Amino acid sequence: SATPAPASAKPTASFPPIAPVITVELAAAAGNRIAQYQLAQTLIADGQAEPGAAMMRRAAQKGLAAAQYDLGKLHERGEGVPRDLTAAREWIQKAAEGGNAKAMHDLASLMANGEGGPQSFDEAADWFRKAAVLGVADSQYNLGVLYAQGLGVAPNLTEALFWFEAAQNSGDTAVAADIANLRARVSIDAALQASERADAWKPASPNALANGRFGAQPWNTGNPLQVQGIQTALTALGYDLGAPDGVLGRATARAISDYQQTAGLAVTGTVTQELVDSLNVSASGEPNRS
Repeated sequence: SATPAPASAKPTASFPPIAPVITVELAAAAGNRIAQYQLAQTLIADGQAEPGAAMMRRAAQKGLAAAQYDLGKLHERGEGVPRDLTAAREWIQKAAEGGNAKAMHDLASLMANGEGGPQSFDEAADWFRKAAVLGVADSQYNLGVLYAQGLGVAPNLTEALFWFEAAQNSGDTAVAADIANLRARVSIDAALQASERADAWKPASPNALANGRFGAQPWNTGNPLQVQGIQTALTALGYDLGAPDGVLGRATARAISDYQQTAGLAVTGTVTQELVDSLNVSASGEPNRS
């Protein structure tokens, strides 16, 4: 384990200054749209609907499809903003056009039902198809219904059966009766063709960013360069934690805890601004806090 110097020694060492801790609040205030979106989600989950919706709007106005979709749903529910189906449909359409699969499905539903704007089965079918191709089971089912009924598309029972079976393969357990009904209405060859197509078909991969999959962010996991700077500083101060690699593993967490205890800081084993400030004092040649 790491062997810290005694508190009375107040060690200093030569190492590069460490960058400040990045929080989601600071990143959002600086205009980072992903931070604004994630902060908005946190605020809304904590019951702060109005400031959460305002923050969501900031991210949505920057073109983040996931935020546009969530803002549309807030307008649909009247949560933190006035209930407004027209505004809901407008934001959901922006999100759908930006590649958000859930928004594609919801926009199609709004269009099919004539909510928040004109009814259009033709446009609904197009958006259900786009979402279905991305693996949205409810859109696959609804597209099957449209083909079975000839709404927005030419009636085609074989195509309807294919989409029902695709929905079943995507996890829809309630579609079995619809499949059985259509199999009884089409030829054996058509039923076999639909089944083989569905078994061989694979959905396309949706755009990660548009669908809220942002990967590691500095305020969520710690900036690897910042972690590496902390490791370099602790190594220079005599803590044995291995080669600085930017990963906050067990050895690094233990060394951070040991340093925090020695320096009189709150012992967390994690990256904190207090830790960074204290280490930077050591880098400047000034004594550690005690």
